Order: sequence, then C-alpha cells, then structure tokens
Amino acid sequence: MNLTLTPMTPGQSRALAVLLLLAVLCAVAAAIAIPALQLNARYQSAIDQRVDRLTREQRIISMAPKLQQQMLELQRLNPSRFYLRNPNPVLAAAEIQENAKRLIDANGGKLLSMNILPPKDEDPLTRVGINVQLTGGLDGVEKLLYQLETATPYLFINNLSIRAINAYLPRNSAVPPLQLQVQFDLTGYVRKKEAA
Repeated sequence: MNLTLTPMTPGQSRALAVLLLLAVLCAVAAAIAIPALQLNARYQSAIDQRVDRLTREQRIISMAPKLQQQMLELQRLNPSRFYLRNPNPVLAAAEIQENAKRLIDANGGKLLSMNILPPKDEDPLTRVGINVQLTGGLDGVEKLLYQLETATPYLFINNLSIRAINAYLPRNSAVPPLQLQVQFDLTGYVRKKEAA
C-alpha cells in the first residue's frame, strides 16, 4: 500500500490554518486559564479560612465582657479560702491537726492518736493529711464527721473505719451509751507557690 498525498485546495488549507490557529489559541488560553483558576481557587480558600477565623475571633471577643464579669464574680467568691493556708505541707498538716483536735474536743470525743500522712502531688495542688484515731459517742461522732466535711478550708474523710466498743454488753446493765472507736484519714489541699 502506497500512500500518496494529494495537495489541498486553498479552501482546505485555510480551514486547516484556522483550525490550527484555534488549537494554538485554545492551548495558550488553557495554559493561562488553568493555573489562573487554580490560583483563584487557592486564594478563595485562603480568604474563606481567614473570614471564618475572623468570625470566630469576633465571636470570642464579643464574649470577653461576659467572661470578665464571670471572672470577677469568681474572684469575689475567694476560692483560696477552700485551701489550707500554709503552703508548706508539714505546716498545712499541723493546721488540719489543729482543726480536727478542736472539733473532736467540741463534740465530746477522746483523741487516741494523730499521725501525719506523706504529702502527695496532684498538680497544681498538693494533698496533705493526717490519720486520726478517736473514741466517742454515736451522736458526737456523727456531728464530728459532719463538721469536718463541711469545714472551711475543705477537708476530706477517707478510709473511714468505725467499730463499736461496748456493743455486746447486756442492755439491762447500767452501761454508758454506745461508744465507738473511729479511725480515718483527714486530707486537705494546698496550692503550690506557682499556682497561688
């Protein structure tokens, strides 16, 4: 098979030239338009992100007066009163001992022993405590436990153990009211110096 090319007519060559010109123009237009459209899409995306961020920041800024008011209200509540005064764990434990001794005496209890527990870091606070052993009547122990847990600064009772001392004595004998032996850990919190 032999291919022979026949010359084009002037109309065909003009049509081919116009077609080639259109193809080149389309290629040049595509070479300019595609990157321009991609650039435009990237800029539009960046603009949308910035507008979204600006909207969020304006919403946050509009909340500032309300948040400042809430912060002032919290400061008026004086949250530091709920922590032990002394930043030193040993002195804070002595503060707990003093409060516990005062409340035990006020409720008719008899203190058997008080031991300081090792402090424990719980960032940004330090938990300090004591172990308390005492004896007392049922009503006195109930009032004591209530007063300890509702005291300011806040104190927490853990590992509570209560045993009756004279529970097995005959009821008809002249026995003093039910006596309890109580043991528990009494803990409070101290703010570290950098948190205070």
